[in-house]
Formats: sequence, structure tokens, C-alpha cells
Amino acid sequence: MQLTKRSLAEEPRDLLLIFAKTASVYILTSKRTASAAELATDALRGANRATIVGENTAGEMLSQKIYDIPGGFHLSLPIADYYSAVNGRIEGVGIRPDIETDAANALEVALKQF
Repeated sequence: MQLTKRSLAEEPRDLLLIFAKTASVYILTSKRTASAAELATDALRGANRATIVGENTAGEMLSQKIYDIPGGFHLSLPIADYYSAVNGRIEGVGIRPDIETDAANALEVALKQF
């Protein structure tokens, strides 16, 4: 596909498609990266769409349900666990980054990859 200013004006989605196919995605992680962030990170890694930079994630992937109990207390029980198609169980293990560095330096390290 050959792009010109005119074709991009007529079909702006073409630019988005090219960007989506060629852009580099870097996910910055720390030991506090948990839950849905781990799920998204693992999904992007599994699809070979991202490079993970930083620290091993928290490994906190259990879904919980909170029950009210007498005395004004609450009971939180795990009701589901998540398994990565690539890495297996994430709970208690976390996701290891592709490029390991302190979380404080992750952005600088990712920017050097360009």
C-alpha cells in the first residue's frame, strides 16, 4: 500500500493500521504491578506485541468476592485464579520482565531501546 497525504486524509484508518503493525510497545512494571495490569501485560507478551521492562510483577491475580458477616466484618474469599497460556499460574509468581531493571529506571531503559 502506498500512502500519500491525500490517501491518509481519505482513509485515516490506514495510518492507524500501519502504526498498529509497526509501533513498538513497552510495558513498564514494578513489584507493585498487580491484578488486571498483570493480565494485560501477560496478554500482550503472549501475542508478541510488547516488551516488558522493569521489575518482576506482584503476582496477585486471584479474583475475590467480599461477604458481609455479622459484627460489621467482611470476609474476602478467592473465587477464581488465572493461568497464562504462556507462563502458567501468575498468582504468587508474577511476570518476569524481558529487560530487568529497577522500576525507577524502567522508562529510561525503554527509551534507549529506540
